[in-house]
Amino acid sequence: MTATVKSDSGWAMETSLDIEWAHAIAPKAKILLVEATTPSGANLLKAVDYAASRRDANAISMSWGGAEFPEELSLDSHFKSVSGAPFFASSGDNGAGASWPASSLLVIGVGGTTITLKNDKTFSKETAWAGSGGGVSAYEKEPAFQNGYSIPKAGGMRAIPDVSYDANPALGFPIIRNGKWYVVGGTSAGGARVGGHCGAWFRNKFK
Repeated sequence: MTATVKSDSGWAMETSLDIEWAHAIAPKAKILLVEATTPSGANLLKAVDYAASRRDANAISMSWGGAEFPEELSLDSHFKSVSGAPFFASSGDNGAGASWPASSLLVIGVGGTTITLKNDKTFSKETAWAGSGGGVSAYEKEPAFQNGYSIPKAGGMRAIPDVSYDANPALGFPIIRNGKWYVVGGTSAGGARVGGHCGAWFRNKFK
């Protein structure tokens, strides 16, 4: 008996964005798409566990996240891969505020910036994107690799994001889905590009 998973147009668009831009930055990479059967925390982490069990994974990117919660500390152990591949997670597109799993000490949180171009379309400047998630975790302690940076307002807690990439939909990324072209953006695009050199790719889709 075969189970049928319903598609979700919003997540299908996100998947197209992530896969196409990971491929654009690393056209010869082997990209493995892993989808959770439902948006439940248990099923999302089952998908994480599968990706983490792949010995051929060079990087694992997750374009999902949500509000922090006290129990997240007991779940951070899921972000350890047998191959030693690092985990990347988008910091969210709803403005200031820390989200999990980007806030995990075992995950590289990827935020978003805005690229401004000159009249001739060459680079002018890069600033923080207002839609990018980011802030100080309520539960994760400040990791050793952040100790020396004197991050304002961190107060001994984990600050995110760790890195950022162009995410403002105003410029956006062209993708094709079902034969139609779209221009989209968001921090998941950054996660795809930052981890785009990988030989394996992790993505979850909501039912």
